[in-house]
Amino acid sequence: MQGIIDMTKGQEATLLEELFAGDGRRAPRRQRQVPEGGGKIEELLSISEAAKRCGVSRHRIDAAINGGELAFYQIGERARKIKISDLHRWLEAKRTRIGGTEIDD
Repeated sequence: MQGIIDMTKGQEATLLEELFAGDGRRAPRRQRQVPEGGGKIEELLSISEAAKRCGVSRHRIDAAINGGELAFYQIGERARKIKISDLHRWLEAKRTRIGGTEIDD
């Protein structure tokens, strides 16, 4: 009898009260917390779409990925997708200054 747990005392009782309403039915589920940013997934771009947005060739984006400069997601065996924020970060890293002034195209 020593191995029997008294479920009427302590946290176990609270757990049972949360799981079951007084009439034995299951209590309503708790609402899930929405992660920061509203829980939305950022848009992913294909290599071709990323190249068009940057105004560079598809091969330049491939080279940046293969060189470890640009992060990507591997979807399936061949498809690579790039987050827009990663693309912006990569572009900012390529920004050049001449004579202390920034050059914007």
